[in-house]
Amino acid sequence: MTSRGERRREQRISASEMGHIHVLNPFQEGTLVVRMLDRSTDGLSIRMGRSVAPGTLVQVRLKETVVLGAVRYCVRAEGAFRIGILIESSMPLKPRPR
Repeated sequence: MTSRGERRREQRISASEMGHIHVLNPFQEGTLVVRMLDRSTDGLSIRMGRSVAPGTLVQVRLKETVVLGAVRYCVRAEGAFRIGILIESSMPLKPRPR
């Protein structure tokens, strides 16, 4: 049974991985640095230096994966923003040839 305030259906796995986010809709040029905080089968939580509105479509590029998803929430936390993303799709990145 989950705690009273807990609404997640999937177990979260803690993570600390750097990556980049690209805001797709509404479109914004460039990418911003993010840190993934945790991940589940259908979502992930990131930390970054600016807010992103709920409903925004984003692409998050991590070390081995690219995730396409929609922002579910964005809250100010410890001088930055914690953003929850509902994963629409993800795909592994192929290693670069040496």
